[in-house]
Amino acid sequence: MIANIRQYQTENLFLLMGGNPLPNYIAAISLLNPKGKALLLHTSQTQLQAQRLQNVLSKYQSFATALLIDIGKLQADSYAIYQAVKQVANSLKTSVGLNYTGGTKAMSVHAYRAITDIHPNAVCSYLDANTLEMYFDSNEQNSDRLKVLPKLSLAELFELHGLIWRSHPIDSPVLPDLATQFA
Repeated sequence: MIANIRQYQTENLFLLMGGNPLPNYIAAISLLNPKGKALLLHTSQTQLQAQRLQNVLSKYQSFATALLIDIGKLQADSYAIYQAVKQVANSLKTSVGLNYTGGTKAMSVHAYRAITDIHPNAVCSYLDANTLEMYFDSNEQNSDRLKVLPKLSLAELFELHGLIWRSHPIDSPVLPDLATQFA
């Protein structure tokens, strides 16, 4: 285990969008430097999830506006994935990271390849949903890992999943004794 996630934070973080934007939110909040930019690689099927994540991240004044990278319906096309990521990665002059928790297997493999071809010192990571540990890749030793527990409001969770409130949530317990018994 490592002590501090800051050593793995980058200015630019590629995130591969899947159907659930929550792991990418956790990766962005944990792995982006202040003023960092999320680079959201998505397909036509995950465009809405990417837009929702972009919107939630825009509310954090410390981050730059997330960039959407659309590969359309080419989620399994190795050349299309590699070229889309390579084009963006070539323009980056500061630190680069990749979190490959989301997206398709093909997106993971070919985005990883494109990024590490251009930025050999890129910080590559994976969030294990079972343990909430972020694994950091290494070819020389076992992967470093760190428990991540970022703050997430219920409003942000709803927004990430495109849900809306029917009525404003109540901030205080209605039946505290019953809640205590349930707990």
